[in-house]
Amino acid sequence: MLITPTRAIILFAHGSSNPTWREPFDAIAQRVRTLAPDARVELAFLEIMSPNVHEVVRDCAQKGIRHIRIVPLFFGVGKHVAEDLQGLVEAIRAEFVEIAIEIASAVGQSETVREAMAKFAISV
Repeated sequence: MLITPTRAIILFAHGSSNPTWREPFDAIAQRVRTLAPDARVELAFLEIMSPNVHEVVRDCAQKGIRHIRIVPLFFGVGKHVAEDLQGLVEAIRAEFVEIAIEIASAVGQSETVREAMAKFAISV
């Protein structure tokens, strides 16, 4: 049975001119799809790569999705998360007032992620 998602998770990353750069992000997105089969899961990029956040939100809106969580796949909260993403989301919220958009913490803010990285560092 095909589940029609009512929510979306947008994994937000920087983007790169090197096409292989996105491979780990594609793998993360696929894993999130497996773990959250009731959600639409998409990657979106700040620059260089596509789609961007606005394009993904527009497509979600057209499909009737009304709840979106944006997860910044950044290790720290620098300009891209604190300013760029915030500005993009403010403009998107003004256009798509019917959609509740939440910005999660950057993945690097998670103790679980930091612990996994530390364990990786001592295991290689």
